[in-house]
Amino acid sequence: MDVVKELELYLSKNALETLLETMMTECLRHKPEEPSHYLLKWLIDQNASKGSEEVAIASSSDKQHVAITHPDQATQQYLKDKKLHIIFLELMKLVVKEKPDNVLSFLALEAHQMHKVPPPSLQPP
Repeated sequence: MDVVKELELYLSKNALETLLETMMTECLRHKPEEPSHYLLKWLIDQNASKGSEEVAIASSSDKQHVAITHPDQATQQYLKDKKLHIIFLELMKLVVKEKPDNVLSFLALEAHQMHKVPPPSLQPP
């Protein structure tokens, strides 16, 4: 198969033209100050319920998201297996809710509490 046909097949198979067109349309419609940040958030919003070997995404019902990625595949898998993305999301939700002055101390206390009594999202099935 020649290179052009191979690339066309890849674009078609992964619906990349549609994805890129939609991303560009949304960006132009909103005209954000930081287009790359807007597009990153848009991609996470669109893929909130999806995870992969490359990225672990945890999302709450109110559209808070945490994405974890690491360049080393074995480390990425370890982080995903240990549910670090879910732990960070749970902690972020608490910080957003409580808005503590000393975030680091608050996180230390909450992480300790979470260790003693894990939230439902971290309990074994």
